[in-house]
Amino acid sequence: MEIIPILAGNSLGFFLMATSYRHALVFKSNAQIVLVNLIFAIVSMLMYFLGYKLGLATMVTLPFYPGIISIILFLFLAVRMYFSIARGKLSELIVDLNKFKTVLTMSVSLSFESFLAALSVSYMFANIYRSMLYTIIFILLFLFIGAYAGKQVNRLGSIKIFYIMSSIFYFINGLVCVIITFINM
Repeated sequence: MEIIPILAGNSLGFFLMATSYRHALVFKSNAQIVLVNLIFAIVSMLMYFLGYKLGLATMVTLPFYPGIISIILFLFLAVRMYFSIARGKLSELIVDLNKFKTVLTMSVSLSFESFLAALSVSYMFANIYRSMLYTIIFILLFLFIGAYAGKQVNRLGSIKIFYIMSSIFYFINGLVCVIITFINM
C-alpha cells in the first residue's frame, strides 16, 4: 500500500516541477526562484496536510468503501490534468510573480491539486507521517530539478511533458486503487 503515497508524491512532484521550470524561465535571480518555489512547496504541503486530515476524519462516516473515492479522485486528477494540457491552459501559463500577493494566490490555486491527492491517499493509506515524508521529499526534489532544468542552456521546447507525466502517475495510482479496492472488498 505504500505505493499509493509514493505515486501521488511523484504526480505532485511532476506538476510542481513544471511550475518551477517555468519560474526558472521567467526569473533571472536564483534567490527569486528559490523563494517562489519555497512558497509553492510550503502552501502545497499545507494543503496536502489539510486534505489528508479531512480524509482521515471523514473515512469512518462513509457509507461505502473509501477506496472508491480514491479511485474517482485519482482518475479525475489524471483526466483533468490531461485535458488542461490539451487545451493549453496550464502549459503556457505565465503570470507576473513579482508581487507576494500574486505568488501566494497562484500557489494556493495550484495547491488544490495537493489537497485532492492527499484526500485520495488518506482513504487508502492511513499513515500520515510516512505519506507526508514521501510527499515532502518528492516535492522538494522535483522543484529543485525543475528549477535546475529551467536554467540550463538546452531547455525543453515545452513543459507539457511534466504535466503528461503527472497525469500518467495519477492514472497509475487510480489503477492501483482499483486493484486494492477489489482485493479488499
